[in-house]
Amino acid sequence: MKIRINKLGILEIERAGKMKEQLCPRQPGIDPCGDWCALFGEPEDMGEEIGLELCDDNAWYPAKEDFEDLRGFVL
Repeated sequence: MKIRINKLGILEIERAGKMKEQLCPRQPGIDPCGDWCALFGEPEDMGEEIGLELCDDNAWYPAKEDFEDLRGFVL
């Protein structure tokens, strides 16, 4: 599964071959999930994976080749 933070800081996940914006699980239908949220962690280099902490103690660990940060942040 590919994961991307787009230029606007919005979290996107590959679904059915297309990158799709993810909505905030706490406010469904209102706001996209993104880096403006205090519960959205910065990507962390963990060797072969990237650690990305999200709200409610959820974290994703995509392989480096499956993660892209278009905000200009360099890992």
